[in-house]
Amino acid sequence: MVGRFAKQILLVAAFSFLAAATFAQATLVLVIDTERAYQTSIFGASLRAEVEQIRESLRQENERLLAELQAEENDLTLKKSEMTPQEFQSAARAFDEKVGQTRRDQDEKERQVEQANAAARRQFGISIEPFVAQIMQERGALVVLEAASVRFRAPETDITQDAINRIDAAFESSQNKGEDQ
Repeated sequence: MVGRFAKQILLVAAFSFLAAATFAQATLVLVIDTERAYQTSIFGASLRAEVEQIRESLRQENERLLAELQAEENDLTLKKSEMTPQEFQSAARAFDEKVGQTRRDQDEKERQVEQANAAARRQFGISIEPFVAQIMQERGALVVLEAASVRFRAPETDITQDAINRIDAAFESSQNKGEDQ
C-alpha cells in the first residue's frame, strides 16, 4: 500500500514537473504594467516632459495675467474717486467681464493641457504595441493583459521591464539618428 502511494506521489510530481517545464517554455498569458512603463521609460519621460513644458508655460501665463488683472484692479480702485458712480459701475462691470473671460480662456487652455496629456498616454500605448507583440510572439503567448487587471500572477509572466528596455533602446536609437542628420 505504501509503495502504491509513493508511486502516485511520484507520478503527481512528474506531471507537476512536466507542467512547470511546459509553462516555462510557453507562457500563454503575459502581463504588462503600462503605467510603470510610461512612468519609467525614457520615451515616456520624453512625452511627459513635453506635456510638462506646456503646463509650465500655462502656469507662467496665468501668473502674468493675474499680475496684470491685479494691477488693473488697483488702478480702477485708485481712479474710483475721480469717477462718477455710474462711470465706476460701468468700469467695474467691464473689468468683471474681462476677469470672467480671462478665467474661461485659461480654463479652456487647462483642458487642452489635459487633452495633450491624454494624447501623450495614447501615443505611448500605441507606440509600444509592436514591442509587446514581438515579446508575445517570442514567448509563444496568446494574450497580454494589463497588470492592473490581474490579481495573481507568476513573476515570469510580467514583460514590463523587457518592454521598457526595448522601447528605450528604440527611442535612443531614433534620437541618435535624428542627431546625426
